[in-house]
Amino acid sequence: MFVADSAQIMRLMQKKNLGMYELARKAGITAATLLRTIERTSPTKIMTIFKIAEALGVDYNSLIVERASYPYSILKE
Repeated sequence: MFVADSAQIMRLMQKKNLGMYELARKAGITAATLLRTIERTSPTKIMTIFKIAEALGVDYNSLIVERASYPYSILKE
């Protein structure tokens, strides 16, 4: 599992004028999954980050902050 760079996702969403629902639809994920990814309420599967990156037109590595380890609560801000 991975921790996504939520600030980078939000910057790219703003730059591309995409709302949460539109980005989720383009990425083929639910809005709830995108929200959990942005709010870092749980670790994110790498495939989810791939999908978000593809929808935003960026390399997936630019959206990864770190690899999550358990227990996840230690990583929460």
